[in-house]
Amino acid sequence: MIRVASVPSAHPYVDRLLPRAIGTDGAGGDRAVRLEDPPPPGRTAGDGVWWPPMVLDPVWLVAHADEVDVVHVHFGFESSTTAQLTLWVQELRRAGIPLVVTVHDLANPHLSDQQAHLDALGVLVPAAAEVITLTPGVAAVIRERWGREAVVLPHPQIADDAWVRRSDTSRCNRQRGLRVGVPLGAVRANVDPTSWLAPLAATVGELGGTLVVTVNDEVLRSDDARRLDVLAAVEGLASAVACVDLRVRPRLDDDALAAWIAGTDVVVLPYAHGTHSGWLELCWDLGASCLSPAVGHYAEQHDDVGFHAEFDEPEAVGTALQHLVADRTRAGGEPWQVPWGDAAERLARRSSADEHARRVHEEVYDRVLGAGAAPGAATVEQVGRVEQVDRPAAALGERLGDSLGHSLREGLRSLTSALHNPCAGSTRVTVGTSPPDVADGSPGPGSPGRWRDPVGSTRVPVGATRVVAGSW
Repeated sequence: MIRVASVPSAHPYVDRLLPRAIGTDGAGGDRAVRLEDPPPPGRTAGDGVWWPPMVLDPVWLVAHADEVDVVHVHFGFESSTTAQLTLWVQELRRAGIPLVVTVHDLANPHLSDQQAHLDALGVLVPAAAEVITLTPGVAAVIRERWGREAVVLPHPQIADDAWVRRSDTSRCNRQRGLRVGVPLGAVRANVDPTSWLAPLAATVGELGGTLVVTVNDEVLRSDDARRLDVLAAVEGLASAVACVDLRVRPRLDDDALAAWIAGTDVVVLPYAHGTHSGWLELCWDLGASCLSPAVGHYAEQHDDVGFHAEFDEPEAVGTALQHLVADRTRAGGEPWQVPWGDAAERLARRSSADEHARRVHEEVYDRVLGAGAAPGAATVEQVGRVEQVDRPAAALGERLGDSLGHSLREGLRSLTSALHNPCAGSTRVTVGTSPPDVADGSPGPGSPGRWRDPVGSTRVPVGATRVVAGSW
């Protein structure tokens, strides 16, 4: 059994590809299992506290090296600086734990300035024993930038099976009339439809449809001028154009989100930059088509006729929508009928692809462990490091301090203090602090311990049971 520390662990992308460890020893008969997200010092699962991933903490790694066989990083590493990631990678190597990295985002959807994200990838990708990504185009970028060959595996299913089936029933009971949705969520850094929303509305009106624009009500409380400007532009359009229905509402839970998508014919992704989209995957599961600006690698995620179209210029959005609706109509008879197969077909295709992806992940873990210690067996060096946890500032901080400087040594001493003081809050982030906004049109934590961020989640709640994910 291979014990995988996934960053993060509580995320639907990871849920589909790697079973959760059962019990304290992770024994459940599976070839590879993922460990739970470790909570920060003094906290337990269920607290609902957000924190930077503890697996990326060098001191945590020293203390738990004998409990982990492979570390697999997906996202959430923007909490760490390049220097901290460098230190962590060095300690990972000393512990003899191989690193696997899945590149979900070449451009972080939560950031406007991408330099820190690219610098972090510049540490992680070269350090990885193996690299995985979701589309051939991103694999080509990885090859060009870092000289690494990435394994390409499609994004897994997002929606629950029950909702995939229910979506077809919902469409059969729909009233006639095209329904186009633009989910703005909390208007995160890569969300800005203002250049093309008016021409989109004009085309929807010509087609006799309704354009539903949704915004999370937390934007009303924001002091971010950009987010408020986007909201003001949408409000102005809604007041001037009859077919535009603006809805400012709380974040949706899982069922409400699935119902909204199942009741929408075309979802327009409002992204100014990005790489892959979990929203797009959720729409595929639930039978809604997607339209998006020609950014990122969304077009490579699915090639079904009538499912996805993109536009290069703002004024081209109307033509792109008309072509997408025409394709959808030819394929299914009506724009709101599923054009690429019924629910049973979609579920069968997902099941086959996801099973293949699970097998490939196990093969990757086998390969990266092939030259090292047997899974589950701590090396002498690992055991020695765990025994040194009482002196990590001296043994680890001082050993690495010459290259990383006095400030990092002091940081390691602080982290060590947190390890020894279980009542203390996290030394990486103030316990109870609200996380930066990371919504992208999907609902955020609608209830304690739940998280939603369609592809690229960056914060994981303690005890989270579901996160809709990656760069949505």
